[in-house]
Amino acid sequence: MRIAYITQSYPPMVSGASIVAKNLAENMAIRGHKVLVIAASDRGESYKTVNGNLTVLRLRSFHNPLRVGQRFMLSPQHAFLQALRDFRPDLIHSHDVLQLGMLSLFYRRKQKIPVLLTTHALPNFAAKYMPAVISSLQPAMENSLWVYAWWILRQYDAVT
Repeated sequence: MRIAYITQSYPPMVSGASIVAKNLAENMAIRGHKVLVIAASDRGESYKTVNGNLTVLRLRSFHNPLRVGQRFMLSPQHAFLQALRDFRPDLIHSHDVLQLGMLSLFYRRKQKIPVLLTTHALPNFAAKYMPAVISSLQPAMENSLWVYAWWILRQYDAVT
């Protein structure tokens, strides 16, 4: 099977999502599956590493001002979709509910493959990361995030 794991952070960036994605990707590669991880570059610039059945594609990234030691991709549509077209996954497992998750769902519409989501934060947790300048808007932001969450979760074939 060809499995694509989609995540903003991946080691050496440390987060719960990065550790889960790394463990899943490495263990599936050990079991003989062809695995592609698409993640934000820890160096800023794009690069690729290959180790047996595991390929990690790091796309151009920027410092995340809200999370120490984290980087994120901004508008990676072309490179992201090209990597999926080249890899031809049988399954996509996303660890991002925003832009990467949406791109995964967009790719799935044309290719008709299952897309799974592992969510690593509930909306009330994500709302806590809002800048202090808009803290008075936190209840409204949290409510908006819950509305988005209920909608987006129904777009996936499975959610953990």
